[in-house]
Amino acid sequence: MDSFGGMDSSFSGLRQLLCPTVDVPCRLLLSGFQVARVIGKGGAFIKELRESSGAVINILDKQLPVAFMNRDERVVLVRGSLESIMIAVGGIIRLAFGASSPTSGHDVTVEEHQRAVEVMIPEVSCSHLIGEKGTRISSIMQETRCDLHVVREPVSGLSEQKRLRIMGPAVPDIELAVFKVQELMLDLTKFGVLSEAHFNLVDGPTAAVDLAPRDRGKGSGIAVHMLVGKDETAWIIGKRGSKISKLRDLARVSVNDADIPPFTQHEAVVEIAGAPLSELIHVLQLIVDDLMLKPGARDTTRLMLPTEHFAAIIGQGGEVIRRLGEETGATLSQQPAERHGSGLYRLRVLEVTGNDRQRIAAAKAAFEIVEEACIKAGTLERAAPVHAPPLFASSAESPPPTPSPSPSAAERAAAVGAAVARPSFAEAPPPPSAAEGFRAATVPPPSQQ
Repeated sequence: MDSFGGMDSSFSGLRQLLCPTVDVPCRLLLSGFQVARVIGKGGAFIKELRESSGAVINILDKQLPVAFMNRDERVVLVRGSLESIMIAVGGIIRLAFGASSPTSGHDVTVEEHQRAVEVMIPEVSCSHLIGEKGTRISSIMQETRCDLHVVREPVSGLSEQKRLRIMGPAVPDIELAVFKVQELMLDLTKFGVLSEAHFNLVDGPTAAVDLAPRDRGKGSGIAVHMLVGKDETAWIIGKRGSKISKLRDLARVSVNDADIPPFTQHEAVVEIAGAPLSELIHVLQLIVDDLMLKPGARDTTRLMLPTEHFAAIIGQGGEVIRRLGEETGATLSQQPAERHGSGLYRLRVLEVTGNDRQRIAAAKAAFEIVEEACIKAGTLERAAPVHAPPLFASSAESPPPTPSPSPSAAERAAAVGAAVARPSFAEAPPPPSAAEGFRAATVPPPSQQ
């Protein structure tokens, strides 16, 4: 217990003598991408974790309310003794952040840069975690070097549960913070403040943003991935998670260490999922626009596209990628497919260079082509078209327009490229964009980054 910064041994012995053993689970909130890392190929990693820790580890998916599916979120439920839970949780966190195996130590996760993990705790425990005038939570933050933030809104879809967001500079610090929180939950249960029923998952109110289906499953849009440097992750997350929290109002956004190999310990992956493609591109635009404000900002965005559909981006003889570059004004450079294990890594890097508008236009076109390829392969279903209302109402009755065939992905790309690359200078300046509003609301001065 000392390895996790446990309490004084004499007090711990007294506590165990006076209080009965209780079952207090640890519940981590992870994205679908992170859960896939935890499970491993053929379930190898999660099996290894169960055997090495002795804890019971379950991935809750279909058992959760629909709100979780809509935002591509899972609950990892860990049960057992405090020691076994923390061994398991340590492995889960390391895998979620990109470690090569559950027992690989801190091979890629010891490097210091801001990371975040969310733990679900009973709402009634929040005041005890904070303590009188914030003394307890401040003590934990000081001891672990982590920032602990209780999200004000309840967990959408569940009753009387809250998110505790833990942000820290290194994975061992985050593990220690999770341990201190789990230890407190155990003490509160032993002393009767909490009961085991407080940890049950009961359906509750669902936030409006999670009510509408977001085309998950077979009929879903695709996930957007971007490869970034570790120096960019803290900027994307923002102070106390302020920026990424606003992005998560639009889609499921996570920042994880990149897999090693094929990438390096200095790289991370931004995953945007859980929403239609148009919303994913909008979130990508907010991130790219915000990164442009960072000192030393780069003019290149590294997109990560499915290797199995990368050929659709290239086209025969490079025709498609060349046309995309011409139409969007961006310079597109394909990177070689990386080896991973016995095959190729599932994602391949496409470097896009240009101004922010050119890069977003190219990204939109590239992911639309991938989406079309997925539909042709049968892994996605074509979403029903959404008809926007007319911009200007007509006073006279007019006949309904003649339906026209849906444009292809290449045609849509051409339209986007033409609109972005050839603006009309006669037009009046546009009103502030959503991206500009996001930057104004979330970007602190450089000294606070």
